[in-house]
Parts: sequence; structure tokens; C-alpha cells
Amino acid sequence: VGSEMCIRDRKSSKQEEAKEMLLSFSNINREVSASDIREKAQEKGISWRTMELVKKELGIQSKKINNAWYWILDSKYF
Repeated sequence: VGSEMCIRDRKSSKQEEAKEMLLSFSNINREVSASDIREKAQEKGISWRTMELVKKELGIQSKKINNAWYWILDSKYF
């Protein structure tokens, strides 16, 4: 049970870190390219799967602009 709790805590801390990262992006720009988000997540050791889970949890929308995907980071998500 102890090791399961540790793994769960680590997952939730990475999700919190992912949310904080998206919040910091949203303070700079409302539309952020998915490639920029992926690059920053990799720098911080956050998996893309975790980013997608947080995106879904927060209800963040994405849209394609000129062959690139962007996440729409609205303050209502945070």
C-alpha cells in the first residue's frame, strides 16, 4: 500500500506541476503551440500523457492554425 501511495503522490505532483506550467503559459499568451508545451514539459520531466490528462481535466480546447496545433489557455480553466 505504501508504494502505491508514493506512485499516486508522484503522479498528482506531476499533474500539479503541469497545471502550473500551463498557468504560466496562459499569463503570456492565450494560444500556445502544442509543440512549445511539449518541449517545456520534456524539460520539466512531465510526460506528454500527463499533459493530455491535465488538458482533459481542465477542459482545455485546441485548434489547428496553419498546420500547427494550439492549446487555447483561457483563465476560466485555472
